[in-house]
Amino acid sequence: MRLIISLLFCFTVGIYNFSVAQKFWLTTYEFPYGPKTGISLINDSVLFVGTESRVIKSTNSGYHFTESLEAKSVYTVFISKAGNVYAGGEGKIYKSENLGLTWDSVSVNSNYPVPQIIENSSGNLFAITNGYDIERGEISGENVLFSDDQGETWTIRNGGLKLHGGCNKIVVDKNNRLYVAVIDYDVSGAGGLFFSDNDGLSWIKADISSIGEDASYDSPRVERVTGLSVLSNDSVYLSFQGVNVNFEVRLNMRKHIDDISNTSIKWNVYKVNNTTNTWWLDRSLNDIFEARNGDCYSSFSNTINVGGTYFKKVGSSWNRTDRGLGLAVNSMRTDQYFVENMEGKVFMIQEYDERIYWADTSALSTGIPYHHTDKDIFLFPSQVKSGTFVELRMLPDWNCSLLSICDLSGRVLISVTNKNSILAPNSIGMYLVRARINEKDYFRKILIN
Repeated sequence: MRLIISLLFCFTVGIYNFSVAQKFWLTTYEFPYGPKTGISLINDSVLFVGTESRVIKSTNSGYHFTESLEAKSVYTVFISKAGNVYAGGEGKIYKSENLGLTWDSVSVNSNYPVPQIIENSSGNLFAITNGYDIERGEISGENVLFSDDQGETWTIRNGGLKLHGGCNKIVVDKNNRLYVAVIDYDVSGAGGLFFSDNDGLSWIKADISSIGEDASYDSPRVERVTGLSVLSNDSVYLSFQGVNVNFEVRLNMRKHIDDISNTSIKWNVYKVNNTTNTWWLDRSLNDIFEARNGDCYSSFSNTINVGGTYFKKVGSSWNRTDRGLGLAVNSMRTDQYFVENMEGKVFMIQEYDERIYWADTSALSTGIPYHHTDKDIFLFPSQVKSGTFVELRMLPDWNCSLLSICDLSGRVLISVTNKNSILAPNSIGMYLVRARINEKDYFRKILIN
């Protein structure tokens, strides 16, 4: 049973001027209902966040959250291409077809938690299970679950996988090849990376016996995969902890998707912690998230002085940052999960940390005039009808001297002074709202329908 510990913290939104030298992560205006377990985004501004016993929803990029689902436990949230929202529970998956207004509960023929759900290009869904088996005294699970009817029914597909190991990672590449990570705390050699070319009907163990650095460290046995990702360069990124003979190894490796089954091509080891020459004892990253501009975000789960966010610009090396980052309820830095809106604003939750974070480090050029980013402006309602009023939600110390609606180039169409509401245009489409707050200009996209 998980213990929920309340943390004391301060709101940071609207207080700090964002710069890399001061803050990397800021927090959303509110982040209720305790430690977080997952995050997903739809329609560019609608956030779904998992907590230990709820799914919460924000229609205005984190300004305000409401309870969407109350459940015994929630381990992840996922949104499919069809717009269905899924939440992984214990022995079940919750599904909503109306953006979280109502939910159905679907049994998955397992008693274990569901920590991840993914989808391939054909719309087939896959989930993984793992949990602590009291009778066996080990991590266990049915491994991989499959659904070809948008989550109405689920079947187990674990042929070729270690039966009682449970999986903790699953990804899919552009060719619909699946990759899963099987846990093996006994370090018996049964765990590691597996792949499937037939929607999980059968699984093949990937050979990681040749890692391209030092032959004396070939044939490592995987205890736990910490990170499994497929990035836009069509390479699989694998990070794990394990042993080689009687030596501990912690590695970050990559290999092109076309070479996974070719045992003559070695895995390429890449360094994260460049302060040490012991390449086989690196800081094994968690899953890597690639932003639209090519920035990469990951994390390393460890103590306050070592763990944190790992960030990489295109062409540069990985760098650790903890600026603005809090701790999980166990006083550690834990796995981080990321989503991104169309403007390049990245939202993040740290597993079992109460806060919801954001950063505009990867913001994309929008063609609008120079604007400030130290405040996040929120508009009401989130869905605006043509010819109706849109309201700027104000904080107590905000003085809005000018409120305008502009086209996407920044050209002003309508303006009002010393007001926090403005009449939306009669023509539907995407617009910019410009707010001059305390003599600084802030912009936000809005869809008029």
